[in-house]
Amino acid sequence: MGAIGPLGIRIEPFGPTSKLEAQALFARQVQGLLGGGVDGFILETFSDMDEMHAALLAVRAATDLPVVCQMTVGTRRPHVLRQRPRHIHQAARRRGARM
Repeated sequence: MGAIGPLGIRIEPFGPTSKLEAQALFARQVQGLLGGGVDGFILETFSDMDEMHAALLAVRAATDLPVVCQMTVGTRRPHVLRQRPRHIHQAARRRGARM
């Protein structure tokens, strides 16, 4: 499995980087991992659902290999972008995740 994590920058609407720019940055990582012979992808430690979606779109544009997506959540309060686990689950389903 090839691992892809957050870019370390905020994407719109929380920062200046567009979702399409983020997807292009993720696409470079996807191509590198595919070139290395990965048999699947894990999108890990994302705290922004839109950023994880950009990464997923980059993977799906290049391959149909399996993808595991992980979001960070806290136990005392919702994670930094205020998304609760049930909202993350619902959004992932709407975006085509198989669970």
